Amino acid sequence: MPNLLLEKEKNSTKMHIVGIVAEFNPFHEGHGYFVDKIKDKYPDSLLISVMSGNFVQRGEPALYDKWKRSRVAIENGIDLVVQLPTRFSNASSYFFAYGAIEILNALGVNTIAFGSETGDLNKILELADILYNNSSELNKYAASRVRSGVSFPRARDDFLREKLVGSNLYSDLNSSGEFYIESNDILGIDYILSSKKLGYDGDFFVVKRKGLEHNLSASIIRDNYYFQNPDVLKSLQDRFFAILSSKMSAMISNEASIEKNNYDIELYNTLKREWRKFKSINEIEDFLVSKMHTRARVRRFLISILIGLDTPKIENYCGQNVVYPLAFNKNGARYLKNIKNNSDNNIAFLDGVKTNYINLDESIRSISEDEIKSTDVYNILMSKDLYKNCELVKNPQYLDI
Repeated sequence: MPNLLLEKEKNSTKMHIVGIVAEFNPFHEGHGYFVDKIKDKYPDSLLISVMSGNFVQRGEPALYDKWKRSRVAIENGIDLVVQLPTRFSNASSYFFAYGAIEILNALGVNTIAFGSETGDLNKILELADILYNNSSELNKYAASRVRSGVSFPRARDDFLREKLVGSNLYSDLNSSGEFYIESNDILGIDYILSSKKLGYDGDFFVVKRKGLEHNLSASIIRDNYYFQNPDVLKSLQDRFFAILSSKMSAMISNEASIEKNNYDIELYNTLKREWRKFKSINEIEDFLVSKMHTRARVRRFLISILIGLDTPKIENYCGQNVVYPLAFNKNGARYLKNIKNNSDNNIAFLDGVKTNYINLDESIRSISEDEIKSTDVYNILMSKDLYKNCELVKNPQYLDI
């Protein structure tokens, strides 16, 4: 797919556009370091972030809602924050990356930047090339391994290991005695794979992540918050369990539609047989996690039931180029205006899901409905005012900075 922003816009402004993918859950020092490194490399650039909404890719409600997180990002150096549709943020790393890169490509970025444990772009490019050039073989290999009870991420790692045996790169990745690719390097691989499939013609910039303050600070912040506020966590988990139980009861009474929807049928059938035995959401998670089903995948499955992300399948959403601005500063607002005035682009803008809702294309309307539902569920889980915080009354935030 060609880049959808007119070359005229790029050439007339001479501004370098850098795109990143982040969840800011929450924004911390590691993110600040990442932004600073980008600004050092591209001092006059415009920085665009695609950010998860109210539910993040690990299958959890975000610690703070998307409006607060996007505002903090603008206050800390980002020029424009747009939302990754919930279908993609609640998906595997592949679709998470594909949905985000599709948006950045549509917005005309020149450089895609991402964090990496190794900081070695050539290594990540080599791994991505192996997967891209052997995609048919990988699909057959992974399908066979998954049928034998291995998770797809594990199968993909094993495929790469077999392809790399005897190489210097294999030695690097096997230095600890076990072949292992770090999580952010995996995301980097997926960003590059998606870029190849989308025809992205820009470059990449990698920032090496810095130890504990970069790798764990978001998790530590979240864990500390819930440790200091155990009643908040218990209330969240209790509401999650109550809504899920109600949803499961309704789904079981209407099973004729289950085979046609986007839910993980194997996980659904496993849960259906036992769900009435459980007393908490933690018990359900522990029951469903296996070698084949990671905890993140199980949590995303449960979130999909909670929100009602049933049909159509996620593949139907690829190619929609939905841009949902959450927050921007002066430069971000100017850039958005220029893109909107470009009649030749193929972007569906959602300036708040209420915008032209009735006239939206059916698939775009479905994305809007997803955001309405996901925000309502998030507000219930987090005990937030349903009206004041619903999608239908919220607007993109302009920060005069």
